[in-house]
Amino acid sequence: MKFSFLIACIASALSLGAAEFDPGGTAFDFAEISNRRFLTSSTGKNLFGEWRKSPPWVHLRDGRLANELRPKITPLVEFSMENTSDGVLLKTVKKKEIEEIAGSSSSSISGSWQQTVRFPDSAGGQYRLSFQYHSVQTGKYGMSGFIVLSFKSGKNVKTEVKTFSVGSGTWQNYVTDINVPVGYNAMDIYLRLDGCGEILFKNPLLEKVTAGYPAAVILAPGALLDNTFALSQKDPAVLTFAWKRNVPKDQWKLSDPVLHVVLPPEIKLEETGAMLSLKSHENGEYRISLRELRGRLANFDSFDAHLLLSMMITTDAAPGTELPSASYWLTDAGKQISEKREFRFLVIPQIQMAGKSRLYLNGFYPMGLYLDFKNKESREKWAEFAGRTGSRWLVGNPDSGMMELYRKYGISMITPELYWVANGYRIGNPEGKPEYAKYKAIGKTSSFDIQNGTCPVAIYKKTDYFTGSIVPYLKRSLKGADGLIANWEPFMFHGMGCFCGNCRDEFAEYAKLSKDDVEKAWPQELLINRRYYDIGVRFRSWQHARMVKAIHEAVNGATTGKAGFIPEVAWIQMVDCEARKSAAGEHDPLDYAGDLKYIDPWGPYICWKSLEPYTYAKGDNLNTYIAAKQVVDFTRKNFPAGKRPKLLALPHGMQSSFWLANPENIAMEVLGFFLAGYDASTVYLFPKGYDNRYWAALAQANSLIAENENMVCKGERTDSVSVTPLTPYPAPKKRINSRYFSDLPPESLLQTAAFRKDGILLAAVGNFWERGDVFFTLRIKGLKQDGRYLVREPEKKRCFGGQGKTFFTGAELAQGVTLHAGALRWAFFEIMPWKAETAGGKMISQDTVSRAMRERLPVLKRAAGKEAERDAAEDRDFQKSELKSITSGELKCNPVRNSGGAQALEFTSGKNSLRLTLNGMAVQSWKLDGNEWIAGTKSSGLGAPAFWLPPVQPETPFLVKEQKACDSGIRITAEKTLNRKISPALEHLTIRQTLEVSRNLEKITIRTELINMHDSESGMGSVTAGFRYHILPLCLGKGGSLEMKSGGQSCKFRRTQERMIFARGATESAMAMKKLFEAPRAPVMIDDNILTWRMPETEMKVRMSVEPAGAFAGFACWDTPNLETPTFEPFFLPVTLKAGESAGYTLTLTAGK
Repeated sequence: MKFSFLIACIASALSLGAAEFDPGGTAFDFAEISNRRFLTSSTGKNLFGEWRKSPPWVHLRDGRLANELRPKITPLVEFSMENTSDGVLLKTVKKKEIEEIAGSSSSSISGSWQQTVRFPDSAGGQYRLSFQYHSVQTGKYGMSGFIVLSFKSGKNVKTEVKTFSVGSGTWQNYVTDINVPVGYNAMDIYLRLDGCGEILFKNPLLEKVTAGYPAAVILAPGALLDNTFALSQKDPAVLTFAWKRNVPKDQWKLSDPVLHVVLPPEIKLEETGAMLSLKSHENGEYRISLRELRGRLANFDSFDAHLLLSMMITTDAAPGTELPSASYWLTDAGKQISEKREFRFLVIPQIQMAGKSRLYLNGFYPMGLYLDFKNKESREKWAEFAGRTGSRWLVGNPDSGMMELYRKYGISMITPELYWVANGYRIGNPEGKPEYAKYKAIGKTSSFDIQNGTCPVAIYKKTDYFTGSIVPYLKRSLKGADGLIANWEPFMFHGMGCFCGNCRDEFAEYAKLSKDDVEKAWPQELLINRRYYDIGVRFRSWQHARMVKAIHEAVNGATTGKAGFIPEVAWIQMVDCEARKSAAGEHDPLDYAGDLKYIDPWGPYICWKSLEPYTYAKGDNLNTYIAAKQVVDFTRKNFPAGKRPKLLALPHGMQSSFWLANPENIAMEVLGFFLAGYDASTVYLFPKGYDNRYWAALAQANSLIAENENMVCKGERTDSVSVTPLTPYPAPKKRINSRYFSDLPPESLLQTAAFRKDGILLAAVGNFWERGDVFFTLRIKGLKQDGRYLVREPEKKRCFGGQGKTFFTGAELAQGVTLHAGALRWAFFEIMPWKAETAGGKMISQDTVSRAMRERLPVLKRAAGKEAERDAAEDRDFQKSELKSITSGELKCNPVRNSGGAQALEFTSGKNSLRLTLNGMAVQSWKLDGNEWIAGTKSSGLGAPAFWLPPVQPETPFLVKEQKACDSGIRITAEKTLNRKISPALEHLTIRQTLEVSRNLEKITIRTELINMHDSESGMGSVTAGFRYHILPLCLGKGGSLEMKSGGQSCKFRRTQERMIFARGATESAMAMKKLFEAPRAPVMIDDNILTWRMPETEMKVRMSVEPAGAFAGFACWDTPNLETPTFEPFFLPVTLKAGESAGYTLTLTAGK
């Protein structure tokens, strides 16, 4: 029997090859879809004709130098053009040798493709420009991409310049709308590359945007994907649409809007969703009234992605049946008001599952009314479908009848979300709230949550408001549920607590201080940098914890108590990192989570914001998996068994305005949280219009959980398993969650999680590479060398064996066996003692695996090569300045790194010191005789260049151009050219900032030059900017003052926890700053541009002057309680710079007694 089985297995293996191994990948190629939507979906005429080479140009203000360089560099700029099946391909090559001739000026040397476009008329209007491009930087001085548009009407010329990011080494999409002025009938366009490198432009397209309807409606999100909706045979599916207005709010007036949907006869409409009613049905056309929603779109400038227009549909058609297309459009009072659109149907097999999980509960988080159906048959079908696909947890507010149906079909946990329990203190309906229960904030605020906050004492002391209002609200809203989940982001309350009398008395008792002392100190001494700030932070977290526990008890009393109260907190609050301090200090989960049954650390979210072009990033889902493991480690370290909350995850489904994920992205995250050590998950948000391809992927993930949860949830985690890619594979991913971590080592895209239980080993191998599958070596240590072991993959119903046998020895497994994982897939392998009767299913030999691997090599080699190109381009984006150590007398300057790894320069002179960060080109620290004068951040402090018109503060690294010792001390000059990503209004504006410090470090001079880099080729466009310096004077945070003159008298300003404007006259600029800073008072008038800083603990003072005095408009103070000190920012009158013009500003600070 054994011999016969072995022969059969070997014979079967001979017929197997690469087809046995699913390469994996995603249902949707977001990059291709993005290209189609943003670049190639046009049905209009391409207005472009023949492209011409434009001679290289040197864009320098020094005309003599430019003329000298141009003939030398011209031979080093090459152009070529090719007509392909996809359209024209334009190539520009600017050789690296240019830098040997021009040095740093190379970044100001351009090469362009150009043509003149004749418009069909001179009526102006909207046109759309799009193309694909691939660019690689070869030099070290930077590279920029520009679109230069010069509109022509006789001798009249108007110029507009747009930018696009270059150097990624990947194909990217560019699309922009061009508003042609009325009266202009032609346009010169330049596709321009500055700096050394290569760029390919593929199929540039210019088309007239046709006149639109007042409204638009789309299949949501299907129209943004493949314009297809998939149903599974005999299963319900929820078809959703989203609509928007295309006209200004004051023109949006509807009387009787109707959604028309024409379905093929094979599709049955079961029911329309909430707030919709079926007016009529004839010949497959369903007319659905939107009358109840007719005024809603006045509140939205884009698609209404929250209140989706839904229909439950079903089909009996066989999988693969080609159905006629559906169509849909909007009318109002019988008049068509939207474009008529079509989409396709896809029928897939009915979704079935092998089993349901018991230990790990996965489910979905719908949010919204699109699943609210009223007919008994529809409700039953939906509940059965949700349960059959493996859902075990629902976050939502179903009515009691629907709740019973969900439970009937296996959803064991139901946790509603309530509007009036959120964000820490937005607890209870504010109507009729007594005065003692109101949250008393310091200062004035426009925050809705603070305005409607509830005093924590009123909750945890279980006052009449809590027992008579909040508790009944919970009981009414949560009847029959298992708990309550709540968005818990109390960041707007940071830096302050409720400052009512009850909280004051609570603080005195908590801090063991006399009530008299506290009353004198309250509330000012609890603010940042004051005497009781640190203990005040701990007190607020203690109060918050007691409040959470009180809510938890009330929720338990209003529900079955299985889940209790579940706060949804940012994941960064539950990992060990610097950012946790500011995120969690006053609302620390460590203070309350041990008393809860569940806590929900959400994020990080990985998605495509699908109303914008897509850009691929390698191993995106790995960010979430690494974060999940960090959260689990933190929880196990800080909460002992018995006081450890269970972890509920929110894998990303869809959020906001169609932030989309692939079905495989969702499944990868669900399984990742499961394997990392979480206890449950609900896909957030889901389904939100996703079709049944998504449900099929979720069901498959749920099946894998059910099959493996006994090992994962009850087994012992082991590190005895390792994997090594055998086929070409991307390099480890750098900069994991880099917003919060600068020091995480690179992580392989091939991850493992292994568990032991009852003599069986489970090895889960996750391939986080979306663009390719992987053949790898699996090694296991610690097995008996001569023992026989079966390796099986239950999901695929197959086993793996050595050559000519159905097992591996322990020695062979230690040396390594070859296995496979598809792209963006978790593969689960069981390793157990071998018995002939357990070796069921297909038997795959190592020869078969190797043969399949060889067949896949060419494809994987190409894919891995492209990843390497993208990696190299990304690394170039992190170009560093070449810094050196210099001295000037007793003054020393040395390169250093900030805590986050950013480049900085440290100056020292005797007891004085100064630190300059290149991120934002700001002084982070200025110590005089050991006393700090600046409250620096990672990209700000003193003199950070910024703008109030438009409101922009560049926080990216500046590139140092000069480090020089001079007679007065040391001078540092650095530059940053703004692109459209930073600010469309300021593109082509270069900020050149010079810091000059005296040898004793008692004088700082900051000179800022704004240079409009537009030139003749870019159309000589102008730039309008309102400049400001971002400053954080620590004297205000320490109780000191800033002195000015007002009405001829000295005016001392001390911190008031209020935003204020100090204006040099009643100018429009001052009023614009008042609006921008949301300052409640009228501006205070001041006399001049001089300011004196005074610190309380020293006789030293600092005199600050701002130049030019004639352009100085005033100072703006921005304050919130969590700031160590408020900002105090000099701002200037706006200036309009023509091409080549510049404006200069100077900030001078001199210390003395």
